[in-house]
Amino acid sequence: MSQLDEELHLKPEVFQKMNNLRLLKIYSFGVDVKVYINQDLQSLPSSLRYLHWEGYPSKQLPSNFQPQNLFELNLPRSQLEQLFNGVQNLENLKSIDLSNSIHLIQFPDFSNAPNLEKINLKYCKSLTEVPSHCLRNLNKLIDLNLSHCNAIEGLSDGVDLTFLRNLSVRGCSNLKTFPAVINLSISNLNALRMLELSSCKKLECMPPSFGPLYLRRIYLSDCDIREIPETIKGLELKWLHIDNCKNLKFLPELPLTLELISARRCVSLEMVSSTEKAFTQKFWDDYTTDTYDGDGCWDCLFYDCFKLDQNGRQTINTEFQLRVLSLAARPRRPGYMIGRSSVNTCYPGNEIPNWFYNQVEGSSIIIKLPQQWHDIKFLGFVVCAVGDSYIASAKVAGLRCELNFVLINGENRKFSSVFTRDNCPVVQPLLPPVNSDHVYMWYCPPYYNNRLDAVVDYNICLDAVEVTFQFAFDEFNVSREDVDIMKPSKCEVKRCGIRMLYQKDLDEFFSNNEYLLEPPAKKTKKSENITGAISA
Repeated sequence: MSQLDEELHLKPEVFQKMNNLRLLKIYSFGVDVKVYINQDLQSLPSSLRYLHWEGYPSKQLPSNFQPQNLFELNLPRSQLEQLFNGVQNLENLKSIDLSNSIHLIQFPDFSNAPNLEKINLKYCKSLTEVPSHCLRNLNKLIDLNLSHCNAIEGLSDGVDLTFLRNLSVRGCSNLKTFPAVINLSISNLNALRMLELSSCKKLECMPPSFGPLYLRRIYLSDCDIREIPETIKGLELKWLHIDNCKNLKFLPELPLTLELISARRCVSLEMVSSTEKAFTQKFWDDYTTDTYDGDGCWDCLFYDCFKLDQNGRQTINTEFQLRVLSLAARPRRPGYMIGRSSVNTCYPGNEIPNWFYNQVEGSSIIIKLPQQWHDIKFLGFVVCAVGDSYIASAKVAGLRCELNFVLINGENRKFSSVFTRDNCPVVQPLLPPVNSDHVYMWYCPPYYNNRLDAVVDYNICLDAVEVTFQFAFDEFNVSREDVDIMKPSKCEVKRCGIRMLYQKDLDEFFSNNEYLLEPPAKKTKKSENITGAISA
């Protein structure tokens, strides 16, 4: 029941004789629900297995409702003050959604819901506590979403969330310390993969130890944290979001498994610890044994981190080079295609790093290509641009590089490579745009998906004699139909640089960084060949 042109008023006893009803779904594609009941609903069939009612109009479910057959219960934007009066048999319930029920004042008792896997109570702003007995015996609970429950200060002692995989308390503004978020030992959450603490405005500290956690994603944006514990490097973390952590001054050594570090507008951040030695050793081990973890992609974003010192920027540069070389060194197996992410980084600055030996002022650069430039030892292009990507009228700004190959017969072959808006700064309408140059760097492999759903393969340009790289910013705006509109930006690319990457760059890297490597216990055939090439 969704397409209602007029209001529908139901009688309190409307479902009284529907004894075999198994599915009831009342929903709306908008925020206005046109189904009303003049009094509290008197009954619901105990045969119900699926109940979905957006804007449920009563203060609680009928007292005579027996929910033992319910498999899924969704009552978003309801008028509920409490779900049930007392404890109910919920032995078959697997998922419950009471999100945006802003009048809900009593946390539902799920102690008789042993098969419950998902609880969504986001934006239940009247909830003040989560009693431990309400979450007892939830050995199958995977997903607990308490985001934007502003009045909650923490969970009570005695909660067993051993199998919890995703925990979100985003926007719980009364949380001050991490233990208060869950008030139990973080080391007991062995199954936890995602921890969402963003916009916990009073959160200032993290636990000193993460224990044996297997966290993959941590969201700490818009928190007042002052430091991140050094034990974070022991995690197998994939994503770390610390945007707008305005009190954070120092980043410790981070896990080598990271694929995304988003540190937008960390305005106090000065120092970033280096992983050069550890990553170089891992790179060598992977390279000499042909064993690689993950897809090798990496995004490291430091927009508006204006206090970054020179060592911090050099650390980012070094890490970028390592990640590029590591991805470029991967064997090109049949059908292997580097995906959309590749390797990208951005930080405040106005100089092209010396690693880019082709540098010019302006937004375009032409490179004369030597004969046989694209042989088996060619590993791709690395590109760099300096410019200001902030436009007050645009929601997002993106940076694009157009590659135009001129073939020996005069024909042209064109490709696009994009430092996409996914990695570019979002202009917040309540904040004035900051006009400051940033350095953008990313890797263009020999063949890859260019983020525009097109495959790039330089094999069709083998007889090219020159290539032009043209950089430009784009503006993205959202129309009334929520369709993104892209147009050229007035932002200026002030200078740019290119590096053509070859096998010899790998050889030189290992030769120059041999001092960082531990003596290998046993050289593989491949490593012996590399060592020979280096010493020759």
